[in-house]
Amino acid sequence: MNIQSLHNTSIIQLKNCFNASFANYAVPLKLTGEQLQQKFKNDNVDLRFSSGVFENEELKGFVFKAIDIQNGGKMCYNSGTGVLPEFRGQGLTSKMYEFLLPKLKKEAVKSCILEVIDSNIPAIKTYEKIGFKKVRELISFKGIPQIKLPGPEGIKVQESVFDLKGLEKLKDFEASWQNSGAAIERSKENLSFLSLKKNDEILGFAVFNPINGRISQFGIHQDHRRKGLGKFLFKKISQHLQGPVTIINVDSEHTASIDFLQNIQLDPFLTQYEMKMDL
Repeated sequence: MNIQSLHNTSIIQLKNCFNASFANYAVPLKLTGEQLQQKFKNDNVDLRFSSGVFENEELKGFVFKAIDIQNGGKMCYNSGTGVLPEFRGQGLTSKMYEFLLPKLKKEAVKSCILEVIDSNIPAIKTYEKIGFKKVRELISFKGIPQIKLPGPEGIKVQESVFDLKGLEKLKDFEASWQNSGAAIERSKENLSFLSLKKNDEILGFAVFNPINGRISQFGIHQDHRRKGLGKFLFKKISQHLQGPVTIINVDSEHTASIDFLQNIQLDPFLTQYEMKMDL
């Protein structure tokens, strides 16, 4: 077996290895080639700085790495790590990181982050041995919002793209990498933007994928909470989707957001740790 960069690997081979690696995962994943390419675009994956394990030119494991500027420095994100079941237990994830880390340091990357399911103890131990540390707990929710109250008076609902940079007062926590403002900007042609306005001021917003129902970000202005705007916002999202919504990676320390989501009958279905390693 040998380890090398993935920049010359076909999307078909990447897709096949990805799907086979995640077929028996706690949350099974199966993507088409087009969906995997969209994931790469959203996360900003650079296959030059991603690695794979090959045997007889067949891909047996991978680490997809994304690089971007965050908080004033270069940061990389583990967009996906997988090893085929029959090749696990050989330390291949650690070996792929041994291959990658010198390249990332040469690229002046300051830190790496990733997410791992809290019950995936072998993966957590592997990442800790590599040098990652847990920094926060993230909870994901799904369901059909149960909202019967009418909307507040004087609120205008607008469906059009808006700039997220001016909406910091509406957010409770920092979005994870795949839900960040930069990710939304990269994928905005595939997303729907919904805002609640009064006198041309945005009091609430949501960005979501109209195909799979995943909400990237949402928020209500801090000065206008507990007035029914949050429920009205999710009522409008639900009407738009005509089906369940999913919210990935809500910071567990922000209990107000979690209480609100559970209050509208969204159920937690996944808990992950965000882990970070300084280079």
